[in-house]
Amino acid sequence: MPGAHELFSVPAHEARKRLRATDPTLRIDHERTKQLFANREVQLYLYKLFQLSGLFGNLDVQGAWTLSLLPKTKGGRWFTLNIGPHEVAFSTRKQENGKFTHYLVLDRLILDFPETVIWIGLRNGEVDDANYVSAERAVVINFQEDFANAERIFTLPGVRRALIAYWSEALADLRQRQATSVYARFHSYDAVSALLDYKRADDRASHRAQT
Repeated sequence: MPGAHELFSVPAHEARKRLRATDPTLRIDHERTKQLFANREVQLYLYKLFQLSGLFGNLDVQGAWTLSLLPKTKGGRWFTLNIGPHEVAFSTRKQENGKFTHYLVLDRLILDFPETVIWIGLRNGEVDDANYVSAERAVVINFQEDFANAERIFTLPGVRRALIAYWSEALADLRQRQATSVYARFHSYDAVSALLDYKRADDRASHRAQT
């Protein structure tokens, strides 16, 4: 499989072609991808997060943003998403009454949408300042839900705007500086490839439904 630096040196569509052409069993972290996406609800949550945040449009700067699967953090996580050095999304693996704790870093304009803040609070969640020196407007939200219901967060008022406001600015900065995350070696190109396959299937199904 091409190395990360080789993927960065080719256009995004060519990188995607190379990923799809690689035998799945030879892809790094393929077993972790299979293990994680065996849970369809986790896969759908990640897919909707990628759709909402615009990460599918930033595939050429993978390595500046990173997705790691089943990282060996204290207590365990399903995944961690980083933009540069900052964790911007993760979900814990520890269950409480069948629910997991989900974290997202957003722009503080989410505070302008009290109905969304209330929804978070009703799920044992809260909104706190994200203690990132280089991101003064960032807040981190957390809430508890199973994955099937957790994805509702993406439909709530203000979430899309707040997510894009913070993530797009952070991605644009990394792109401009041609920066690479210190977590690049943990990035799962295989999982991103699997999410792209899911996206293509979803796009085809939507197209058929419209014709």
